[in-house]
Amino acid sequence: MSGLNFTAIDVETANSQRASVCAVGIVQVRNGQVSETFEWHVTPPTGLDSFHPRNIAIHGITPEMVQAADNTWADSLEAIQTLAGDFPLVAYNAPFDKSVIHESSRLSGLTPPANDFHCALALAKRHLTLEKYRLPLVAEHLGIAPFTHHDAGSDAAACAQIVLALSERHDLREVSALWAPARIDRSEASLKPSAFSRGNKSPIAELPQPNPAADPSHPFFGRQVIMTGDMESYDRWDAMEKIASLGGINGKGVTKKTAFLLIGDGKTHASIDLENGTTKEKKAAAYMAAGQDLTVLTEPDFLKLVGKRSPAALKPKAVFAPTVTDELRTGGGTSEDRHPAPQTAESVISPVPAPVRQHEDQDGQYGSQPSPVGVINGFQPSEPVTPHISDVPEKAGQAVTAMLRAGTRMGHRLFGATKN
Repeated sequence: MSGLNFTAIDVETANSQRASVCAVGIVQVRNGQVSETFEWHVTPPTGLDSFHPRNIAIHGITPEMVQAADNTWADSLEAIQTLAGDFPLVAYNAPFDKSVIHESSRLSGLTPPANDFHCALALAKRHLTLEKYRLPLVAEHLGIAPFTHHDAGSDAAACAQIVLALSERHDLREVSALWAPARIDRSEASLKPSAFSRGNKSPIAELPQPNPAADPSHPFFGRQVIMTGDMESYDRWDAMEKIASLGGINGKGVTKKTAFLLIGDGKTHASIDLENGTTKEKKAAAYMAAGQDLTVLTEPDFLKLVGKRSPAALKPKAVFAPTVTDELRTGGGTSEDRHPAPQTAESVISPVPAPVRQHEDQDGQYGSQPSPVGVINGFQPSEPVTPHISDVPEKAGQAVTAMLRAGTRMGHRLFGATKN
């Protein structure tokens, strides 16, 4: 598998803000083989370092753990860039991980990596026919050993193994071949409404069409819903299918017919600034100023409207979050509800209780129980190890060796955290 070189990466966040990075997992793949695996905790950028109970319930990382690690985002970004080199970065549900890296860098006044960034989830959807594409399910389908989901190092390793398995299965030995644009048989595509390719532009007629038998009392029924940004719980196509199943009308852009604008990218009502946002957000602001009845939805709003349990409503185990408000226990509001926009989903429909589902993540995955506090895949965090220089080449690898020789703080920490 010579020539297949990339760096798999996974990040975890402390709360709903994309810049609240609290853990990084890195797996180097060189010449078609896993080279080294690293993972470490990160203190989120100042102002975004509060840990929400739902996030703790998902990954098990606590404020005490990141404080003990004492790694800043500047330290982490240096390590990511050194470990990745000039090779592409790959993540499972890459829009999420990429946005976390970019937002954390932007708020820290740093420049994010310029490496190409590829999505292993998109690769799996291209080559596999499964009912669901959650990371553990895809890994199991490909014969990859069970792992601790939502552990950054384990998720990055699973991502790397998925790419390697698909590369082997389809005899694609270069990264450029794996993510080459899909070729479409135009004669067949013209006959199939399902010819829509996720991530590519499609005629409106090919978008999921409204279900005429849906409940006419649902707020989406017969009304246009437009999306901007990426969501953690659904990819764009699946969200459109959900909207259509409820009788909603999908579209490509904000118009005078738009009734709802669904804003992703982890934004809250407190952080949304329509007039300075995306093109769709700016158009929505203009139409609303002109008197149009247009409701802005965040991802938690959308989850309530489609009857899916919001991650914000999950009750974490007490060992990770000893203080959980009654509001969260009953599936009530989140911090976003305390800063409402002029009109939100709360004014459209009351929250409807939904079945409790434990540990749901950004792509609809249900992970295993979090690792015990202070333990990451059997690696007990400790003070950084300062090696004898003669030990470095055998234990650290070229990238970490270079950081050690340069005397960087993160070099010593990565040496101590090397997993293989």
